[in-house]
Amino acid sequence: MKAMLLATALLCVLVGGFAQAADDARPLPTSYVIRVASAMPGTEVKFDAAILFRSSEAPLQRITRKTPFELRSEALAASAMFRSLGSTDIRVELRGIQDGKERTSSTATGRAIVLGDNVVQNESGFITNF
Repeated sequence: MKAMLLATALLCVLVGGFAQAADDARPLPTSYVIRVASAMPGTEVKFDAAILFRSSEAPLQRITRKTPFELRSEALAASAMFRSLGSTDIRVELRGIQDGKERTSSTATGRAIVLGDNVVQNESGFITNF
């Protein structure tokens, strides 16, 4: 529970950072791919997540899904929290391609995972587990 509270606070900090971008600086959007899979091959894991992409059409999404799962979006920033609802860990991968080059690529495995990337503030992607 403490880990999820910490992760929620971290997501709020990231969301706040998205709003501080300068209007005159127009970085290129990144093509994000987020993949979620079971850490135990061949098994399906139910998970929930809160996902935020900084783009014109993507509000904060709260989802409950089963693995395998993939989500794609064009955005200036990405932030998400994932939590396994079973006894099996999940594996989350974040990839970002900008101007034809890989900007970020990170993977983590655990029961709860937080990830983020912020093109606007030129912060590299990160991913961590709890």
